[in-house]
Amino acid sequence: MNEVVRKLININGMYGSGAFEKPDFPDLKALLAHMDRFGISASVTCTVEGRDLNPLYGNRKLINDCAALPADMQKRIIPSFVIAPAMLYRQGETEHLLHHFESHGLRCVSFFPATSRCSVREIEKVISKITRFDPIVLIDAWEMKEKIDYRDLSDLAQRFQTVSFVIKQAMWWQCSILIDLMWRHKNIYADISWFHFRDAIKTISNHFGDNRLVFGIGPLAHQGAALASLAYANISTVIRDCIAYGNLEKLLGFDVTEARPVNKTPVNPLWNNFLEGNGLSDLDIIDAHGHIGPPARGWYIPQIEIEEQIAILDKEMTRMGISQLISSPEPALFAHPVSGNLQVEEAVAQFKRAKSGFSGYFVYNPHYADELSQSVLDQFFSRSYFIGLKILPEYWRISLNDTRLLTAWDYAQEHHLPILIHTWENSSGTAAMAGEIAARYPGAIILLGHSGGGDAGRMEAEAAAIAHDNVYLEWCGSFTSRIDWHQTIARVGAHKLVYGTDTFFHDIAWELGRLLSLSLTQEQFKMILGQNMRRILAMRR
Repeated sequence: MNEVVRKLININGMYGSGAFEKPDFPDLKALLAHMDRFGISASVTCTVEGRDLNPLYGNRKLINDCAALPADMQKRIIPSFVIAPAMLYRQGETEHLLHHFESHGLRCVSFFPATSRCSVREIEKVISKITRFDPIVLIDAWEMKEKIDYRDLSDLAQRFQTVSFVIKQAMWWQCSILIDLMWRHKNIYADISWFHFRDAIKTISNHFGDNRLVFGIGPLAHQGAALASLAYANISTVIRDCIAYGNLEKLLGFDVTEARPVNKTPVNPLWNNFLEGNGLSDLDIIDAHGHIGPPARGWYIPQIEIEEQIAILDKEMTRMGISQLISSPEPALFAHPVSGNLQVEEAVAQFKRAKSGFSGYFVYNPHYADELSQSVLDQFFSRSYFIGLKILPEYWRISLNDTRLLTAWDYAQEHHLPILIHTWENSSGTAAMAGEIAARYPGAIILLGHSGGGDAGRMEAEAAAIAHDNVYLEWCGSFTSRIDWHQTIARVGAHKLVYGTDTFFHDIAWELGRLLSLSLTQEQFKMILGQNMRRILAMRR
């Protein structure tokens, strides 16, 4: 492991069996094995039963399960008791909570407002009972209703200024509110587990100081993504240590020491080398899902100039070992498609690696179908930059069945072009709908961007990839699904998955780390990272 992340304390530990999903870690043994796999020294941990069933039931289970561990293992579990507003009115629950604060050094509590069917403000009375202990209150971002609950949390942070509030598992679209709260209140912190957007760690550290972020490994489906992003973050070793363990130790009020060294379980050679900061070598890696252009829609991305982004991407591709990036022009996705496509094509052409490292998807927005004739497509594709098409149905508020897309489908069919389609469940561009397009246009190659989205979308994507030879799953943004990628690959085959990052907006290390930390063979990695997309590009005519 890279020396700069030699010690890790995870704030996101949870184990047990609940009502709403199959557990990642049914018992502490499974959680500890996951910690060993990634070299995690200790983990703040609560129980699923405390969230889904009853706080007292789950908190007792946590204490009993910890006591049953060998002594050296017990020190690796830092208990977090689940709290809920109703516990004040149920026999024994508050007393049990206070007893462990008073007599057993409890420091952390976990609050799940959505599961508890309450608003954030309703926990105020419970917090008032434990304020004298200066506790750490953990709240999952996915458990909060954005505007109401975040305003309530702001009020709580203002009232209880000696209480530390940690917002866990916030992803990019939740970060606008998260960043505003961190600006307003110095006692609001965040974990990095879902920080998949570019320079998230550096941006927040620069604006709010070195002590506001803590490490979290995220759900099992994320594998080592957060660890990879921390290893490659553009921050100093001092800040990296603060995030890895130092900031949480200060909040806890004690140093977390291990009774024995953590025996890091080998993952695979590619991952181990990547985590050392060496990138990848001797592999043909194609990033099949990128973006170039100024950000919008709540992306907290510092760099907005196209030329600067290209230069940064060039350096990152060299550092990571990526040989080719295929990106979509943002000015074409969210402004005029003809001028937007041309603007990025020309900017890349002026860059030194334009002929070898950068390629593009021609954005075909059907709202401008009258300006996107076959002759216009012929002009763009007569040059070398564009290798396929990009369709963004959900954002454009159009359906994949919109008749204005017929020219795009026909052109891809005639020239055997790949079409990258943003797919998401319950939208106007689902993986199932894309599969229907694939059936009608067998000469086109359909890339299911984000592999359909969440769990339902992933299942649709798997079905489409199995049913149609010209359908492939695409990697980036698939982390919202809890379906294990090992299972997906076992069902559809490694030959039906292409690698992408969604950069310039996503963190390349985060998305690449999520893939490389899977337990796959060298041949499977080679197919996913480059061989599959190389074969698709060879089909064009």
